[in-house]
Amino acid sequence: MSLIERLGKSLKIQRIRCVSERATKQLYAYGSREPLETIGKFTAKVEIGDRPIDADFMVNKGKGRSLLSKSTAEQLGVLNIGMDVNSVRGSDELKTLTADDIQKRFPEVCSGIGKLKGYQAKIHVDPNVKPVAQSSRRVPFALRDKLEMEIQRLLKDDIIESVEGPTPWVSPLVIIP
Repeated sequence: MSLIERLGKSLKIQRIRCVSERATKQLYAYGSREPLETIGKFTAKVEIGDRPIDADFMVNKGKGRSLLSKSTAEQLGVLNIGMDVNSVRGSDELKTLTADDIQKRFPEVCSGIGKLKGYQAKIHVDPNVKPVAQSSRRVPFALRDKLEMEIQRLLKDDIIESVEGPTPWVSPLVIIP
């Protein structure tokens, strides 16, 4: 049972007011030509801060991550597209904060390397595309120690991982000092 299916059942068990109906829209995963198998949809009240809206939730069969639609994100104020993308909306107190103030006030989201933890990304590669193995470029002697230190740091921070043995796809390293 998918996370979305469990969420729908959980909402009904908790008697959270939502309206269920048959789904008429087709949803597609990024880069896919096959639509996702939708079981249905329900509408429920969603609130962030002082912005309550009625949002549609599509219930898909199988595994997957929950996604917030563009229109719902804009209505909730968590997505701003346009000229004021870098501005802070909300209370007058938040409007006067500088970037340093925001970093101090919300350290849990403004620190670290920005790695998504607990999720393994899957890169979908078209099996009809022939893999390309490009030859490596020489690393300037003066940069070899810095490169080795950076590779060790990336390995330690779990940003990259070591691969043993041959791989069909190889791209050369481009060093920018």
